[in-house]
Amino acid sequence: MSEIENKIISAGIAFGVLGLILGAAGAIYSYNEIDLERGCPKIDYLEDNYGAADDDESIASAQQACVSDYDKAVKRAAFLPNLSIVTILFGLLLVNGAKKLKGL
Repeated sequence: MSEIENKIISAGIAFGVLGLILGAAGAIYSYNEIDLERGCPKIDYLEDNYGAADDDESIASAQQACVSDYDKAVKRAAFLPNLSIVTILFGLLLVNGAKKLKGL
């Protein structure tokens, strides 16, 4: 194999690993999304994670922060797995292309 083919295969493997990392990050955000979806309405959750006190103003600001975090987690949980698939497929395309170069 030539040096160019080795570099292309290395780049393909790097894109594949990057895709796996992005997929794992997407799974973490999906778990975080579920946790926030179930926890935001509960006062105990707000007290533990957002430091809400017993007064209405503190609970309202904690709920607002929780909903903001939930919105961010939803966007990331939707975006990262899709980006992961594209990155892995691009890596496979590079490795396959390098093997076809070898055949030429």
